[in-house]
Amino acid sequence: MPLALDLLTCKGAREEENETSVRFSRSDTSRQSLISIAGRLEEGYLTELEALCADARATLVFDLSELKGADDAAIRWLVDQVNRGNRMTGASPYIGYRLERESAGHDRQPEEEPK
Repeated sequence: MPLALDLLTCKGAREEENETSVRFSRSDTSRQSLISIAGRLEEGYLTELEALCADARATLVFDLSELKGADDAAIRWLVDQVNRGNRMTGASPYIGYRLERESAGHDRQPEEEPK
């Protein structure tokens, strides 16, 4: 029987202006921890998301079916999770496209050469 953790809702400082928020939830089984992300994931929320992932004892599976958007830092973080052996599921075509481009290195800014 899966263990469901309470929803963690993070609200941005701009919430009153444009209703920015993201919700995380985690459901654990013996084989995996399913982490659902709903809303817009931004760099400022990654600390809370990392804390939710930290004590998982199984493979992480990120359900992105309700993820509406993500900034560049969040996309890089998600790709890093895949590189660590975790999985993504339910990504919209746009989020999937962004993850693929980042994974292939197409969205990275070229580093400036030292002078």
